[in-house]
Amino acid sequence: MRLWICRRVARLEVREGLQERELELGEAGRAERRHRRQRCVALFALTSPDRPDLAVQVSSKASSKSASPSKTAPAASGSGSGSTGGTSPSGAASPAAPNGGPYKLVSEYEGDTFFDGWTFWADAVDYVDADEAKSAGLISTSASSIIMKVDNTTTLDAGAARKSVRIHSTAAVPIGFIVIADIIKMPWGCSTWPAWWMNGPDWPDGGEIDVLEGVHDDSANQITLHTSDSGCKLTESVDVTGTLVPANNDCNAKVNGNQGCSYAETAANSYGEGFNRAGGGVFVTSFTTDAIEQWFWSRPDVPDNLVEGAPDRATWGRPSASWPSGGCDVGKYFKDQTLIFGVSVFVPLNISGPPALMRAGRLWADTTLWCDPRNYDNAYWEVAYVRVYSV
Repeated sequence: MRLWICRRVARLEVREGLQERELELGEAGRAERRHRRQRCVALFALTSPDRPDLAVQVSSKASSKSASPSKTAPAASGSGSGSTGGTSPSGAASPAAPNGGPYKLVSEYEGDTFFDGWTFWADAVDYVDADEAKSAGLISTSASSIIMKVDNTTTLDAGAARKSVRIHSTAAVPIGFIVIADIIKMPWGCSTWPAWWMNGPDWPDGGEIDVLEGVHDDSANQITLHTSDSGCKLTESVDVTGTLVPANNDCNAKVNGNQGCSYAETAANSYGEGFNRAGGGVFVTSFTTDAIEQWFWSRPDVPDNLVEGAPDRATWGRPSASWPSGGCDVGKYFKDQTLIFGVSVFVPLNISGPPALMRAGRLWADTTLWCDPRNYDNAYWEVAYVRVYSV
């Protein structure tokens, strides 16, 4: 429980934007939101081993990561053999990483051919392969965007798995590249766990970069690195717009329940309902020997050079998050990164289960919400493009 509270202390500093948005919703909208959040809190309870009488809203995702190799290479079902447009980044040399551009587009995932450059993760929990995703209507493409979603049409029996989608790029991104994702809509809502991330081979040895991740009705994104040991840490002297998450300053995946080292995004509308209402936004991840850095802009603030497909770092200002080489040897801890989109859902478990499961943060006292497909009407990705540029 202490970790859960500490990792979200920084988020209290970004509530001003949420309060302004609540004023726009009106009393009816605020009442509906309060009702939804109260129901989520009631259904997802985390019992503290120190205070068994105290229940709090579940927002811990570390237990799911540490319980299974959920971020290792997939048992893939194919949907193509390469990225669309340009050269596969995994076949390119990793150049020295200067601080600015110009950048050369080497891969683009977009429109009707988006899924040609990805494989579908299929496992025993809830992810389905490409053929089943298509037949179930969980993925679709158009000239302007693609959709990936959780099944929101099937009423489940208690204990049944809800179908969802997770995809991995067939080409990995080496050091010396930037990745730009234009996301129009992202999944959100009670029991959802969406993520846009990347990781190297033999997790955690190859490192992991969580670009966009959260759970339930979170309102702010959390940006996180995971590494194989404690040689990679956050440093307070870095000039960024994000806020350090106090409990998460050690990137080591083997300590602190695999919390990693995190920044809380302070820009408005970086996650969930607010993100979608604003029309989404653009995420830039720079992966070089100098540093791993991330920028985010909500739709109204996206720089013209990104809209025009001509990235110019000189215009981007301070990043939201940065792990410079002085505190994190990028070349040592991070290898070629596979790009991953996914949306998982918390599994309902018996409230009288063993303490280990109770502490894992996945307890569900009532399966009604899980079984009702209407709970997942907002649980989908709409992505305009993903582009990979060499420096």
